[in-house]
Amino acid sequence: MFRQLSRLADINLARNSLFALPRGLFRGLAAVRNLTLAANRLPALRRGVFDGLRNLERLDVSDNSVSTVEPGTFESCRRLAALDLSRNRLRAVDVQAFRGLETLRRLSLAGNELTDLEPAVLFAVRALVELDLSANNLTAVGPRNFAGSPRLERVELARNAIWNVAAPNSVPFRGGIRAPTSSCPHESTSQTAPSGTCPRTRSTDWPTCAPSTSTETGSGRSTSASWRAAVARWS
Repeated sequence: MFRQLSRLADINLARNSLFALPRGLFRGLAAVRNLTLAANRLPALRRGVFDGLRNLERLDVSDNSVSTVEPGTFESCRRLAALDLSRNRLRAVDVQAFRGLETLRRLSLAGNELTDLEPAVLFAVRALVELDLSANNLTAVGPRNFAGSPRLERVELARNAIWNVAAPNSVPFRGGIRAPTSSCPHESTSQTAPSGTCPRTRSTDWPTCAPSTSTETGSGRSTSASWRAAVARWS
């Protein structure tokens, strides 16, 4: 379709009814810098579909029905700097989906159905600066999720279902709840206090200030009377 247009720099196929892209469609288009496929009906992105776009810098596949990104789909796009996969139907991302995108700086996965993001996914995009995960179904996040992209400057997590944000020095309770390893439960608050005292109660008796660790009963449920009492005091 485009093979005779060797000087083509921008292709805009947005707001059509495309439900598939044949392999080899973009071969011979080394001059293309921007490709827009937004607002179509694409259900998946297959390996080889972007072959030939070796100088592509911006790719927009937002507002489709993409539920699958095959491993190595973007392997030919070594210079890609911005990738928009927002408002699709992704429930998970294969750890090899972004293989080859060593120069990617901006990635949007907003408005999908992600419940988790495997840490290994971001190891392929170590130059990433901005990551948008807003409006998904994420319930928990922690340092491990972003370990693969040490250059991140902005992460958007608004409009998820996050109830658990783990700190680097946190340890897990049974049931997946994570709590700070500090002996004082108020130490992470924004209040300040003299060294060695609780920031909220100004007490130096931290053992009585802090709730005791939950213990597991024979029924498999964790209970702690002192924890409930401590919570009542804090409220």
